[in-house]
Amino acid sequence: MAAAQNNYINIDKIAELKGLKSNRTLRIAINNEKYIARKLKV
Repeated sequence: MAAAQNNYINIDKIAELKGLKSNRTLRIAINNEKYIARKLKV
């Protein structure tokens, strides 16, 4: 199960899948520690 932690999904893709117009709601939820997020260098 440790390999699952290395998977990531772009926040814009999550917003699209949830039917949101922007990722603002998700960013707020991340700041409130509802989700685990990290920045990746591309």
